[in-house]
Amino acid sequence: MTRRALAPPGTSVDDVQVRSGSLQLAGTYLAPAGPVGGALVLAASGRVDRNSDLSRLRTGVTAALATTLARAGLATLRYDKRGTGNSEGDYFEAGMTENAEDAWAARDWLARRLEGLPLVAVGYSEGALYAADLAAEGAVDACALFCCPARPVADVLAWQADKLSQVLPRRARLLMALARTSPAQQHQERMAELRSLEEQDRRLRGARVNTRWWRQFLEHDPVPILNRVAVPVLALTGGMDTQVPPEDVATIGRLVRGPFQGAVPPTLNHILRSDPTGRGPFGYRRSARRPVSDEATGPLRDWVRQALAGRA
Repeated sequence: MTRRALAPPGTSVDDVQVRSGSLQLAGTYLAPAGPVGGALVLAASGRVDRNSDLSRLRTGVTAALATTLARAGLATLRYDKRGTGNSEGDYFEAGMTENAEDAWAARDWLARRLEGLPLVAVGYSEGALYAADLAAEGAVDACALFCCPARPVADVLAWQADKLSQVLPRRARLLMALARTSPAQQHQERMAELRSLEEQDRRLRGARVNTRWWRQFLEHDPVPILNRVAVPVLALTGGMDTQVPPEDVATIGRLVRGPFQGAVPPTLNHILRSDPTGRGPFGYRRSARRPVSDEATGPLRDWVRQALAGRA
């Protein structure tokens, strides 16, 4: 069951259906009275729902971003990915192509609902890649990119493996030493296995895997897309993020052609909570007990008001 975010005073919360091709995607439409614009909020990678929640890790990141935007006067739409939450479809059949199609369908739904009002795409992690695509095509008036890479995905994954080796718990390092392996070696082996899979393959080492998504993800390069973005952009990645390089915020600033604002809050991790110890994924469960940091939501609130000033 998908959580409903607390609605700020003066806003309404509606469960809605967004048609994408032959499928119905379940979403939440959060709207203040007299909205000044709309925002499509796109969730993270993996089998997550509209709030960027997994069954065993409820981050609530995109719910928090939607609530922040509603307080800034924007009506927001976020939805469960195919085969997650209450949406139709099979998660394991959907590649990046299908995920992008769903983002476009949701953008069109929101544009019809808010005819004439400016639109913003707000993406988190994988969702940021689709937000950038919408912006590059001129389908939105501004975009906010949280934890967005600005290098080929294959390079990001290699960077992740290196960061993981630095934050591994001592017990895990000892076990790897005994097995005469390392995070870098395991990463190389896993990437080789994923690249060897045929699209009809559905399992890797006994676990079910979305082969179509992995094949497309490993070949994805956001750089040409970012280079075509000419609308106002906010990019924010935490300084303690171990999944997306924080230095890519500056790269995004060099790539995009529109007005740019970047932020790297030094202690924030990938789920936008403070993690000064830099434990990465090994600290997510503990940090997820706290709300998304105002160091992430504050810049979004201030930026979106500036970006849409005079556009409504």
